[in-house]
Amino acid sequence: MLLAERVPETIAVVTLAGNLDVAAWTEHHGYAPLRESLDPATRPSLPAGIVQLHLRAERDRVVPPELVDDALARQPAAVALILPEVDHDCCWEEIWPDALVQLAGLVD
Repeated sequence: MLLAERVPETIAVVTLAGNLDVAAWTEHHGYAPLRESLDPATRPSLPAGIVQLHLRAERDRVVPPELVDDALARQPAAVALILPEVDHDCCWEEIWPDALVQLAGLVD
């Protein structure tokens, strides 16, 4: 997300259990704020021409899916899915081929 706004050639962004709201994540876990870190949640939305596919895991306790709801709501072009029976570590390599098919359907 942070690179996509700076690289003009970007046509798509895919996140897998992405931490799109650093402030909410640190607060949720009781961590000290990351004062020098950029936070995608505080950046302007990406241009509508950049396809966004955000895959979240229903059982993720590292980046719970609801933690990034507000950040995704500020990305009007985003497609966000919650994958059942998946956690932060499990099964992404199995999901990736289907994610590529979905992405291909979103990219013109």
